[in-house]
Amino acid sequence: MTAPHVPGQPYNVPPTGYPTPPPAPKPKPTFWQTFPGAMTIVGIVVAGIAVLFLLPMINPGPDGDDLDVNLTSCNASQFGNARVGITVKNNSKQKVTAKIGIEFRDSAGARVDTDTAYVRDIAPGDTARSEELTNLDASSGSITCKLTSASVL
Repeated sequence: MTAPHVPGQPYNVPPTGYPTPPPAPKPKPTFWQTFPGAMTIVGIVVAGIAVLFLLPMINPGPDGDDLDVNLTSCNASQFGNARVGITVKNNSKQKVTAKIGIEFRDSAGARVDTDTAYVRDIAPGDTARSEELTNLDASSGSITCKLTSASVL
């Protein structure tokens, strides 16, 4: 039975003499609104971040250790140009581009110049041959070439 409406009073207030209705029960919180639910969310976020940072360390992909690099020739012209022959063997399981650092020294052993060569798209297990041409900063009759670095891009 509902109480009749008394003019001048709001609809949600019972008229005088009627009992106040009991308060509505609080809705039960869902699992995600409880402490265990919040800790589950935090755990999922932390695990996701850990996977993003640790996965590259577990499987980093190819690096310079997966390359066998040799300088096969080293010639200088009287005009200050140098020509270097390069072979790169890809020992990884992925197609790679190799970045090769080369240093040029004169007959006294002083560094004349440096250069970087790129050998692109070497298939797994293949050996690629390349030739790098460069203009030396100082012209020199006799030079030697030294491999200074090898990395995978």
